[in-house]
Amino acid sequence: MSSDWLECSGDGWELVFRHPPTDSAGRAVTVARRGEGDVRGIHVTAENHDEIYFEVTRWDAMTAVEIYRVMQERLPGMYPGIEFDELKASTIGQSGSFRWPGQVREIHFIELAEATYRIILRPIGLVNHDILATVEIGQK
Repeated sequence: MSSDWLECSGDGWELVFRHPPTDSAGRAVTVARRGEGDVRGIHVTAENHDEIYFEVTRWDAMTAVEIYRVMQERLPGMYPGIEFDELKASTIGQSGSFRWPGQVREIHFIELAEATYRIILRPIGLVNHDILATVEIGQK
C-alpha cells in the first residue's frame, strides 16, 4: 500500500478501508456509492475490472448466512451457471467464493453488533487483496 491511498467509508459505518487513487495506467479509480436505508454500498473500480473491483455493502438487518442465502436465490437469474462455495470461518469473519462461466468473485462477511459488512472482490486483481488488507473496524 502506498502512502497516497485514499480512505473510504460510508456515513455511520464502523468499517474503513483504503484504495489507490489511480490504476496502473494512471487513470482515476471510480468510487460509486449506492443504496439507502438498510442496505448501502461502495464500489471501487478501475476501468479494467480485472485490476480493481472491490465492493463493500453494509446490511443493517441481516446476518452473513441470510445475505448469502439471498444471493444464492437472486443471482442465478442474472448469471446462468453460477455456483457458490460454502462459507467458512476466516481471519476476517466468514469467507467463500462464487463463480459463473469466465468469472470468479471472492466474498467476505464481517458481522458486527449493528450491521453485517459484505465485501466482494475479483481475486484475479492483486490490488484487491491489498485493499482488503487495509480494512479496519473502528468507531462511527
